[in-house]
Amino acid sequence: LKISDNVSINEAEPEFMYNSSMHGDEIAGYPVMIRLIDYLLSNYGSDTEVDNIVNSTVIYINPLANPDGTYRAAGNDIISNPIRANSSNQDLNRNYPDNVAGLHYSSVGNVYEIETESFMKFELAHDIVLGGNFHGGTEVVNYPYDNTTTKHADHDYYEYISNEYAVNAQTDSPGDPTYMTIEYDYPENPASPGVTQGAIWYQVYGGRQDYMNFYRHSKELTIELSDVKWINGTELPNMWNYNKQALLDLIKQANYGFQGVISDESGNPVVAKISISGRDALNSWVTSNEDLGDYYRLIETGTYNVTYEAPGYVAQNINVTVTNGAKTIQNVTMIATTVTPSASDDSLCDSGSVALTATGSGILNWYANIDDTTPTYTGATFNTPTINSTTTYYVEDAIAKANVGDANNNTGGGYLDGLRYLIFDCTEVVNLKEVTINADGPGEIEIQLQNSAGNMLDSRAIIIDAAGVQTIPLDFVIPVGTDLRLASYEISTVNLYRTLPANTSFPYTNGSITIKDGSAANYYYFFYDWVIEDFKSARKAVTVTVNPSPTANFTYVVNPANNGEVTFTNTSGDATSYSWDFGDAAGTSTNASPIYTFASTVDYNVELTSTNIECGDDITMIQVSVTVDTL
Repeated sequence: LKISDNVSINEAEPEFMYNSSMHGDEIAGYPVMIRLIDYLLSNYGSDTEVDNIVNSTVIYINPLANPDGTYRAAGNDIISNPIRANSSNQDLNRNYPDNVAGLHYSSVGNVYEIETESFMKFELAHDIVLGGNFHGGTEVVNYPYDNTTTKHADHDYYEYISNEYAVNAQTDSPGDPTYMTIEYDYPENPASPGVTQGAIWYQVYGGRQDYMNFYRHSKELTIELSDVKWINGTELPNMWNYNKQALLDLIKQANYGFQGVISDESGNPVVAKISISGRDALNSWVTSNEDLGDYYRLIETGTYNVTYEAPGYVAQNINVTVTNGAKTIQNVTMIATTVTPSASDDSLCDSGSVALTATGSGILNWYANIDDTTPTYTGATFNTPTINSTTTYYVEDAIAKANVGDANNNTGGGYLDGLRYLIFDCTEVVNLKEVTINADGPGEIEIQLQNSAGNMLDSRAIIIDAAGVQTIPLDFVIPVGTDLRLASYEISTVNLYRTLPANTSFPYTNGSITIKDGSAANYYYFFYDWVIEDFKSARKAVTVTVNPSPTANFTYVVNPANNGEVTFTNTSGDATSYSWDFGDAAGTSTNASPIYTFASTVDYNVELTSTNIECGDDITMIQVSVTVDTL
């Protein structure tokens, strides 16, 4: 379920997720989530706290993540004998990619379950900033990591928000003074009843919490709601009352820390990496969103030197100060390394088409709007469509990065699995958007970007749905380096195609990337036809001004005294200067509305020329009959 003030609109707001009962018999959180949904919807518009939460946050709630374990049979609407696992007898909280133990640790049949795949695909389409995953069997807030006792880079922040949840629950459970007061990780961590660092309590591999934190750069807590996994219905009101404020305050946390929008000089979103040097480790850094450029870094009180970097832009270091329980806005305008193209404005009269010309060092793309994603035209000279009013177009200079790597993904080799990698150099920071693979069936792989020593720089867990040649998204920001690696860190239930030495032609290069070898000499492993994102300049505004042509016209009044005097009234349009010829071979004027006295009774052809500097002249002639009485 999605709850937001604008559910059909993609807004620059943090996304928050609550998920309950992936263990089918740990179901105290299931009705609590239903109650939370009802509370938010029923009180929106009448409760300021609820309004502020819903108006500032996109909230997703999945009340029951393991219906097969809870209900046991299709069509059954009675919970009578819930179990921990799903219908495949799989513990879903041991079924996720794990950066320590490998893919789907201890999985039945060595595969991802449909529940796991569904969540991974859902989360991949969103940017969950913070979340809570509800379990039962004890009463404690558990924070990362579960698979290692190494402290998270944001350990203090996790301790802070976990303690906030536990203290809220303790305060709101006066009838049960022992609720959420258990201590599992003292003395390794300071005494904080109801809070534990996961792996110090006990180690878990393949857990959802570590997957979200490591692979998705998110933050997630595991909240054990009740000592009794399947509580009596009469206890449900107490469970809600104990946790209500804690649930609301945890959602609020998604709006704290520092956040903002990363854009280029034209105001368009930029996908940037936001990191803190000397602090971030194990994927604790975050990225800005591709669609709107918004980012969210949840972190404890302090002042941090933050690096904002993106391929094709100048990296920036900015000191950012954060206060607990408050939001720090830090918007950043990234400066492109590609120079903005040169182009001149133009003009025309009334309507028509003009040829706009730009110069640059790459491919020139023209857009009708500054934030369009698809060019209206590509080329140095853009012949506009017919335009009737002043119109602005936008031109950018795109430095194309050619694909790199072997494109032959189905001949001269065979299928293989295991830890293999390609070795390459990179001379400038680039974004590896996607690669092509050839799989012999469905399965899962973890792909890592590594340095020359094999240490992970970034990683992706990829689900392969079917056999065949296919592209897979990576979005790896590759740093400048020598002997970097693109590695198949884990491969499960699938083999990938690789090319034998006799059919390879190392090195493969596009000027930025040079793929030099495979982990076994001259074998080309797995990752074909690398797509490198273009560098783009800021977009230059080029305006075509449409000027109206002048229209000449006037009226006149002959003096009834018949003394030859005529008063002229100028009714011209869009003119800035005027020239009168009164038709008597002598009289002229540049006044807008002159008064002229004729000498004789005659019909005079009076001519008015109305002019503007942009579109020239318009001329009108009107015959004026004048009578001059004699004495």
